[in-house]
Amino acid sequence: MKNIKLLVAVSFFTCLAGQITAQDLLITNSKDTIRGKVKFYNMGELNQNVMVKSKKKKTTLFVSDVYEIQKENGDLYHVRKKGNRYEFMRLLQPGHLSLYLGTDEDIYNPQSFTQKILVKSSGESMVLPNMGFKKRMSAFLEACPGVVNSIQAKKLTKGDMEEIITTYNSCIESTFTNNGSATETTQVPTPSIDELIEEVAASDLPDKAETIQILKDIKLKKGANDSIPSYLKSALLEALDSIPELKSKAEKILE
Repeated sequence: MKNIKLLVAVSFFTCLAGQITAQDLLITNSKDTIRGKVKFYNMGELNQNVMVKSKKKKTTLFVSDVYEIQKENGDLYHVRKKGNRYEFMRLLQPGHLSLYLGTDEDIYNPQSFTQKILVKSSGESMVLPNMGFKKRMSAFLEACPGVVNSIQAKKLTKGDMEEIITTYNSCIESTFTNNGSATETTQVPTPSIDELIEEVAASDLPDKAETIQILKDIKLKKGANDSIPSYLKSALLEALDSIPELKSKAEKILE
């Protein structure tokens, strides 16, 4: 009987611990962090807001106040510009050209992220077109003629978005590399911490939530011009050990 009571008690506290730790994380533009249940909602037709609800209080923020949201299921949300306004978007595939899911104004449901949107690192964006795909995509991706030619020849179609984005990003990377090799100091641009965070979030890394937090801690240290503790460096490189490409980028950041 005592064993049964003990088992029930352990199960109860295990469930309670899961409820406490399983929370969404919101990071503001001032780099403050808020934990709780994140809910998106509209404030009129042109404004998106977000509410973070914890046990003790509710915090409401405008889209312009938010830097990043990480849901407890691992989904990563950024604020990106679409048309004339900034919106919350869920990251699907990161890179110089990223694929996001945004909300569709026609559906008017702030919780429904169904509209595919392409966003360049420059901030330029385009809703993935249903009509005029070849023409609009060719214009949007004109920086890489090889990708455009494949789209024009129908070798790459709307169903090949992952390949289109990967090929485009490789093209941009090679352009950077070639431009760098033409100078006296041959350098490949150091990847940014934000780019690495996006790639970790989209990866199959088992402990990516913890790894993302380590990267954010390093970013805060760099922003304050503080030295990065050796334990943070070791923890990051160890966490990325199973993905050599990401580990290599982390090593460049830590140089």
